[in-house]
Amino acid sequence: MHAFHRGGARRPPATTRRVSYSAVTATLALVLAIGGGTALAAHNHYLIFSIHQIKPKVVRQLRDHRGPRGYRGYRGYRGYRGYRGSAGPSGATGATGVAGAVAGFSVVNATAVPFTGTTNTQVIAKALPTGAFVLTGSATIAASSTAATTAFDVTCSVSDSGSTSVYTAEFAGVTNGAGNISRFTLPLTLAVTTTTGSTAKIACTDVSNGGNGYSVSATSASLTAVQTTSNS
Repeated sequence: MHAFHRGGARRPPATTRRVSYSAVTATLALVLAIGGGTALAAHNHYLIFSIHQIKPKVVRQLRDHRGPRGYRGYRGYRGYRGYRGSAGPSGATGATGVAGAVAGFSVVNATAVPFTGTTNTQVIAKALPTGAFVLTGSATIAASSTAATTAFDVTCSVSDSGSTSVYTAEFAGVTNGAGNISRFTLPLTLAVTTTTGSTAKIACTDVSNGGNGYSVSATSASLTAVQTTSNS
C-alpha cells in the first residue's frame, strides 16, 4: 500500500533535485577565479600593432633603457667575382715631357800627348752626326821640370767643328810635387747644335813655357757626347 504525504504531492529525494542556472554560473566563476582564469590568461598571446596599445609610462621606460646588444651574426660567404666592365673612355693627353737623350757617343785616349808650346794641340776627337749634343770630357795633365819652382800655365778647350761655341779650363802652378812633377785634371762641358756632321774635340795649350827642362803633356783624355732633342 502506497503512503501519501499529507498536504500535497510527495517531495522527490535530495539526489534527484535539479541544479539551477544561477548555481552553475556561480560555480564556474569560482573555478575560474581560483585557477582556471589564470591558466587561460597565461596561454593567451597579444599582438602589438601600434605604440598606442602600450601605456605611455611603459613606453617612456622602454625609450630610456637600451636593451642588451644582440649577438653578432656569422659572416656571409664571399660573393662571386663580377664580370669585367667595358673599357672606359680615353683620358686627356698629358703634358709633353722633358726632352731626353737620343743617343750617346764616347771616346777615350790613354796615350800621353805632349803639347809644349803655345799652339793648341788636339788630344782627343769624336765624329758626330747632325743634331744637338751635350759634350763632357776631361784631360789629365802632367807638368814636369828639373827644378821644383818651375811655373806652368795650361789651358784645355772642348769644341765642335760645326759650332762656334768653345769652353776653356785653365790651371797654373809650379812643379813642386814628387820628382818635380805636378798632375791635375781639367773638367770640360759644352752644349752644341750642328746642322751637318761634325767633329767634337779637346785641345790643350801650354800658355807659359817655364824652361828648366820643362815639359807638359795630356796623359789621358776622355770625351762623351750625349745627343738630345734640343738644347736650351
